[in-house]
Amino acid sequence: MEALINDARKLFGYEEDEDLSVFLESKGARVSTEEIFRSITEETTGTIELMILRQTRGEFWSPVEVPSILTSPSIQMISINQSQNFQIGDSNRLFLTDYTRDVDGVQDDMSVHAENTEDISVIPDPLLRLYSLISQPKLWYELDRTARQVDRNKVLEYRDENGFNVLHAAAFHNNSDAVVTIWRHFDWPTLSTQVTSGTIPVELEGCTAKEIAVKKCKKSIANQIDFEEKIESVMKPIHKAIRNQSMGELKNICARDHTMVNITGPNNFTPLHVAAGAGFLDGVKLLLKMGADLNAVTESGETALGRACRMGYDDVVEYLTDLPNIDIKKSLHSNMGDLTCLDAIAMGNFRDIYDRLRHHGLPVTSNTLVCAAWGGHVELVKEIAAMDGIDVNYQNKDGNTALHLASRDGHVDVVKCLINEHKMDPNIQNKNGNTALHIAVLNNVGLGLVECLLDEGGADPTILNNYGQNPAHVAANSGQVQCLNVILRTHTGLMNKRGDLYEGSLVYLVRGKDRGRPAWHYVLVKMKLYEAFLGKPLGGSINVGDYGKVLHSAWGNDPPDDIVKKITDKYDKCKDSAPEDLTPLHHAVLEQHPAVVEKLLELGAATDVRDAYKLTPLHLACMRGNREVVKLLVEAGADTKATDDDGDTPLDVAKLNHQDLTVAFMEKAVIVKFVKDSIQQPVKEIMDLLEHDLDTDVTVDELKIQLHDIIQRLMTGGFSCLAKLNPDDDSSKHFEKETDTKKTDEEE
Repeated sequence: MEALINDARKLFGYEEDEDLSVFLESKGARVSTEEIFRSITEETTGTIELMILRQTRGEFWSPVEVPSILTSPSIQMISINQSQNFQIGDSNRLFLTDYTRDVDGVQDDMSVHAENTEDISVIPDPLLRLYSLISQPKLWYELDRTARQVDRNKVLEYRDENGFNVLHAAAFHNNSDAVVTIWRHFDWPTLSTQVTSGTIPVELEGCTAKEIAVKKCKKSIANQIDFEEKIESVMKPIHKAIRNQSMGELKNICARDHTMVNITGPNNFTPLHVAAGAGFLDGVKLLLKMGADLNAVTESGETALGRACRMGYDDVVEYLTDLPNIDIKKSLHSNMGDLTCLDAIAMGNFRDIYDRLRHHGLPVTSNTLVCAAWGGHVELVKEIAAMDGIDVNYQNKDGNTALHLASRDGHVDVVKCLINEHKMDPNIQNKNGNTALHIAVLNNVGLGLVECLLDEGGADPTILNNYGQNPAHVAANSGQVQCLNVILRTHTGLMNKRGDLYEGSLVYLVRGKDRGRPAWHYVLVKMKLYEAFLGKPLGGSINVGDYGKVLHSAWGNDPPDDIVKKITDKYDKCKDSAPEDLTPLHHAVLEQHPAVVEKLLELGAATDVRDAYKLTPLHLACMRGNREVVKLLVEAGADTKATDDDGDTPLDVAKLNHQDLTVAFMEKAVIVKFVKDSIQQPVKEIMDLLEHDLDTDVTVDELKIQLHDIIQRLMTGGFSCLAKLNPDDDSSKHFEKETDTKKTDEEE
């Protein structure tokens, strides 16, 4: 505060003996008696920032401009289109994104269609059944009902054949729903700190669950574990006693302080919410007996009944619905919109609870159909879709239809039912602009479902989502060769089709310090400098202006909410007038999928098509530094001398991104191409001429002229090569210049 007031004092010409004071309007505390101007302050790590609202003398002043050079930088993508919210004790399923798995450019070891499809109900041991469910993310709705049957002590001791405890297995199988379930039911502090032992694969030996997630590049799992750790640290003792299902401890806490029965924790969870969510019926009964508020809601609007319905606890639901003062019609408010208890039950196909709530008068709606399709329950889908008043094309709050959500988790039988029996429109777009086909490709659910949408449903693969991508772009971007091949088989025009420019993927938040003072910048990074920017080591310094356009800057640790919203609103999707940008080949190169690149080149994809910044696929390959992809493109005849908007060649881009191995390869490639163009090609033309022109009507004079021109080019190119191949000269730059093959007067 003192430093900022001194800046203002100097700027306005206040003398040392003149009072200059601030009224902290947002805090309601007066710093001194004289009010010179009013401001709002934000305290961040001992620094108070000022934003002037009104001054008595009318001067304008603001803090010193933030420098573009920051020390100890940290870089964070704003992730506009993949943000997730998490809530204490809640399943991710209520906080829907279009992705079921991490989208990090790394393919999962187990895609949906490769999951074990054994009937887990025949496994008698609930702990083994839980492990099987963890390996099958599609069966998320069975996790809690199974977990409550597991011996709480046995789960701490048991290891599967890979040497994993249950939390290790959840991280390995990229199952965030399982992570939440494990936190909800078991001893989290113990399970989260246990390390693997006798592990297959061996590189995961001695790892915690968080370390497994990090090593396997499962960002959402690592974030989920961090989130549960944070919640664990602020849990009330009564909440922990309920999770441990310790009746003795619960009674003691309530006896010492009767108000504990309605105390709220993070996200406004009461002990009753926690007990209902864990299926702890004895705890539910005790809390209600001691005066717990039966109809209290969490921050998201969920009651204890709603939680028990969502987890599928028949006995808890039966007990609660028989209570005279239960409000059965309260909604489960979530990011999906207002979700009724019946909708939540439909997701898990808990038929006994479903019938009970219908008996109590809860109506079946079009959203219930969406939820049943999401869970993959084809018989329930058929039953609901046939009811009067049900709109099969209904879109929920996120714009998703039943077909979107059935496609998301690979429920082929539900998809077939919806498009064949109920004629659903497969081309409806959700709020991200994605169709069911986009969703199916995004989540790598298998060829069967993609072919079903295309061949039986008539899905249109030319539709662009909010990020400028059609399903072919998505397939190339995610490395799905077979899926891309299926799409291009019937829509060959998509081979070189450019999407729209989506700048949001290049917007980053950079935090750092200037002389110890925290500051931040939002930066729109230049595409060709993307790799150099992300590869900037932490702990040094960075001049963000060198990497792109600075969109917004300020002092402090984090941008305020209004700035975050402003940036997000501007870059959350393609602009209406966005220029054309990436082809499938660009996408495959950018995400470093050699198999997709090879397939596209085999099918005849154009190698030198430009993106919105005039970058070719070879530019992007050199930026990424993937020599395998670079080699494929060069061998396919990609132009090594193509220039972007700034006049940079692929070799220049490799140098800008410090890709030394790629630079060496490209320098050789440029030389080889020059020699081929200067010598090999003319020789080939001479041989073709000599071989075929004797059998044509070409005259002797015409033959002489043709041979003369070709030999002239050969001689010029040969002498040029001799000059430029001098090993004592750094000749790599020479080969980037075209040789003038025009004949001079002397040569004539």
